[in-house]
Amino acid sequence: MNKRWVKWSISQIIDSRSDYVKDLHERTRDDWAVRGDCIHECLDLFAQGKSFDPGKYKEWTDCLFSDDLWNRYEIIASEYRMVDMSEMGGIGGSCDCILRHKETGAYVLADLKTLSKKGSKRDISAQLGGYVSLLKKCQPEIKIARCLAIWSWPHKTDTTTYKTNECVEKYQKLKTEFFSKQPQI
Repeated sequence: MNKRWVKWSISQIIDSRSDYVKDLHERTRDDWAVRGDCIHECLDLFAQGKSFDPGKYKEWTDCLFSDDLWNRYEIIASEYRMVDMSEMGGIGGSCDCILRHKETGAYVLADLKTLSKKGSKRDISAQLGGYVSLLKKCQPEIKIARCLAIWSWPHKTDTTTYKTNECVEKYQKLKTEFFSKQPQI
């Protein structure tokens, strides 16, 4: 087997945060990283039909997993890891879940965002577009009808729907800009 390192992640490619915001996120990592990891692990276990203990994040998970979304969709892939080695040293990413509509069979690529009580939604279309692009390389038979952000706050869950082609276009634009700034070897 030919083993190679993956040089880039979707997160690196789409990161357009200012240095100030990057510093702020790094300084507050302890506040949000543990919560995000815990609730994402609960989502993965929920997808597998296994029990989970959200501990102090029960206020998030109770609302998240009782949302009507799960009556309409089934999770067909969770924490789905993908790699495309054909570009610039390789690009990798892990989408939170791929959903299938229970009536129409349409596929939706979804990403879960866990927020503090005061947290707000943001545009994650480029991130979703990156995962769709990887999925097209790794599993081209899965056609994504639309993309979805799942927002989880304490006692509240909401979603934002994005058009797949617009997500991919935004990602491709950021990817082109990102690689144009990299040293050419």
